Amino acid sequence: MSAPRVAIIVLNYRGDQVLRPCLLSLGKAMSSGDTVLVVDNGGEEVLLSHMREEFSWIETISSGSNRGFAAGMNLGVQYLMARGAFDAFWLVNNDAQVDPNSLNELKRVFIEKGEHALYSPLIFSNPANAPWFSGGEIDFLRMRTKHRHDLPESQAPYKTGFLTGCALFIPRSVIEKTGFLDERYFLYYEDAEYSLRTLRKGLSLWVVPYSRIVHTEESRHNAAKTYWLVRSGAEFFLRESRGLWRIWIIVYLFLRRLKNSFAVRGTDQTVANEVKRAYTDISL
Repeated sequence: MSAPRVAIIVLNYRGDQVLRPCLLSLGKAMSSGDTVLVVDNGGEEVLLSHMREEFSWIETISSGSNRGFAAGMNLGVQYLMARGAFDAFWLVNNDAQVDPNSLNELKRVFIEKGEHALYSPLIFSNPANAPWFSGGEIDFLRMRTKHRHDLPESQAPYKTGFLTGCALFIPRSVIEKTGFLDERYFLYYEDAEYSLRTLRKGLSLWVVPYSRIVHTEESRHNAAKTYWLVRSGAEFFLRESRGLWRIWIIVYLFLRRLKNSFAVRGTDQTVANEVKRAYTDISL
């Protein structure tokens, strides 16, 4: 395969403090033939106008409203699939900054391992600390996705059981075989669903250690995070569990809801009420 052409999609929502550093870093990582599309999910046209003035090489489109992560990213992928013959799409959070060689490393491993896989860089919240994500797995026993946080001993790419959507590299052929992100997930667990769907199609998931990014995770203290983590997680495991796992998930979810019913009567009710609202709004 010749040097692949990659379309980078940045989903912007409340990005006034983070979008510019993200684009600065992407500008240093791109090669000829690559492109960057910013999908505005938050009605921030003034910010996007300033970004277009500073970064003349980006394109921007608006979703019209906050459609959530999966729908916003899908809008960008579909727009670019209709525009050009890109070999892969790199979905990048707007609060991420990529190393200058990060995209080249993803391309190199993409050429080496093939188009029937998803790829991710190592992801750090602080470059001085252990990785925020160095692979992971989907834990049906405890109804969660688990991140590895260790630095790999080797710099060789390695397989994993789950990839986060923070900086997900998707070959075009995977989209053609597997489809787009599941838009039933407004926020969170769309990456777990896509990882599982990819594995069930007989494809693989790879971590590329020489490719590295820093993800500041600006949403970590957002109250909405609790709501969507709980709701999307419950919906994912109810939809995707099979056989005895299905029975366990129903029982485990019942126990979690029972625990929450006591928590909402406690002294600190803020988180408990968000959890209760999430369980109430579960939709399958």
